[in-house]
Amino acid sequence: MKLISPNTAYIESYRSALAEFEQSGISGFWYSFGAIDDPEEYVRSIAHYTHRSGANGGAVPASVYWLVDGGEYIGHTSLRHELNPALEQHGGHIGYAIRPSKHRQGYGRAILEFALPIAQSLGIPRALVTCAAGNTASRRIIQSCGGEFVDEVDWQGTTVLRFWVETSQ
Repeated sequence: MKLISPNTAYIESYRSALAEFEQSGISGFWYSFGAIDDPEEYVRSIAHYTHRSGANGGAVPASVYWLVDGGEYIGHTSLRHELNPALEQHGGHIGYAIRPSKHRQGYGRAILEFALPIAQSLGIPRALVTCAAGNTASRRIIQSCGGEFVDEVDWQGTTVLRFWVETSQ
């Protein structure tokens, strides 16, 4: 299991994961890149990605990595190099998603553990990580990685839990 830059070698597995996300009703930033008709161009567009959050949030630089295991795409993480006011409320420095068929297999914790030293290398001594209040699994993952609960906020009708996680673990 490892965290890599997006790579066309995993594009079929990635397509399959996108179908799983869609069937589960999970949406995310990956829809920003359009169709995967041209895998090379699709992967290039991810490399040039800047995360947009909230109506007045603006863009911040972000790095996207894929978690792969045994030749299969498992999930992805987006590391925002800085926060804007919207990301301070919802999204934080590190966001991640694991394909539904791989839930409850330790991949959520692994992807967050892999992301923390990358955040540290970006000059982020502690990362803000958020989750929906009803997402018990994500809350447990964040706390198992040392996440200290800050507060809960309302973000567009959803209660969001905010945690600080030290990146030097």
